[in-house]
Order: sequence, then structure tokens, then C-alpha cells
Amino acid sequence: MKSSAANPTPDFLFAALDLERPSSQGWIDPIRALPGEAWWRCPYRGCDLLPLFTENGGKGRNGTANTGKPWLLNWVDWTPEPIRRYCEDVVFPWAGGPARVNLIRTLAGAQHAVHIDCYRSVFGTRQHKFRYVIQGRTDTLYFVTRTGHVSAPQTDLPFIMDGSWPHGMNNFTRQEKITLAIGAPWTGKERYDFKGPILINQNFELPENYDELFEQ
Repeated sequence: MKSSAANPTPDFLFAALDLERPSSQGWIDPIRALPGEAWWRCPYRGCDLLPLFTENGGKGRNGTANTGKPWLLNWVDWTPEPIRRYCEDVVFPWAGGPARVNLIRTLAGAQHAVHIDCYRSVFGTRQHKFRYVIQGRTDTLYFVTRTGHVSAPQTDLPFIMDGSWPHGMNNFTRQEKITLAIGAPWTGKERYDFKGPILINQNFELPENYDELFEQ
């Protein structure tokens, strides 16, 4: 089915994956030990980001650059070894190749601004993002629809989400949320093996003001 101006490619807003779930128990301490300057504040999204696998191993905000050339990607030298191994041994082979890797940090009680994780020029194409919540809950993520907010299901599995659909986060818990995020230049796969809850975007309509939500 073709996409339209009113909806991105008919696909999944959220889908839990039948993919090896990492034993992330040993991930949090190495993440907390990372230097404070490793994180940078993203005002558009309203969260903290920490690039780990970036173009030429760039750090901080420079690590978010994306020329769409995955052969330029390299690990930042402070990347925790368990995360590097999981990405190289599990995620990259599953995805069909490497892609940029970031950590997303959301403080307890904090909110992300509603945003769209793709350029306006590629809106309407498949823009899947891989996510795994290392610490926290998946149902703090929500998608903005014409009739209101739709919360993601709660799952402890890795999942994909449609980054081209307006979304935000309300970390209503008392725990800092840390998420492993993998995306562009990877935009998704033709087929997935799912295991668990799914939200299909054909069941929802975009908010009327979605065009105002792209990063300026």
C-alpha cells in the first residue's frame, strides 16, 4: 500500500521484537561511570543524548552527524564493552549492517518534547528506529494522534518504533530511564519477527499540526 501525505508508510508505530534480549544487568554501572561531558542536551527532543557509534567516532553533539555513510562509523572510545558486543554480535547482524548508536537519558519525572525523528524530506518513507530500554519502562513513550496520546505497550523486549510519527515521553516513574537507540542511516527492514505487543499505524491518524513538529 502506498503512503500518503496524511499518513507515513503503513507500518508499525511500535512492535516488540523476537530478538535476543541482552543481559543488561551489567550495563548501568559502566554507563553511570561515563564522564559528564559525554552527554549533551538536545533541546529539540528535551532529553540527554550520548553518542556511542558515530561517524569517525565523534563525541558529543558532533557524534549525531549523519551523512548516510555507514562505513564511516566507529565506536567512541568510552563505549561500555557489553553494549558494543551486543550491537556487534546481535543487533547489527539482525539489521543487515551497522548504524549509529546512542544512549537516551530521561530523568525521573521528566518529559520529552513532542518531536519527529526524521527529516521532512523523507517523511512518508520507512523510518524505523531500534530501541531497547536498559532501565525504565517502555510505556512512558507515547505517540501523538488526532484523537490524543497513545502510550506504547510495556515490554522488556527490544522493539522498533516509527520515528517519523510524532512522539514524546513522560517518564512518570521515580527512576531515570536509559534507552539504547539505533537508527539512521538504518531505516528498517522489509520483514520482522515479532514477539509481543504491536501498534499498527493504520489504526491511527496523524495530528492536524504534525507538519509544525519537524525540527526547524
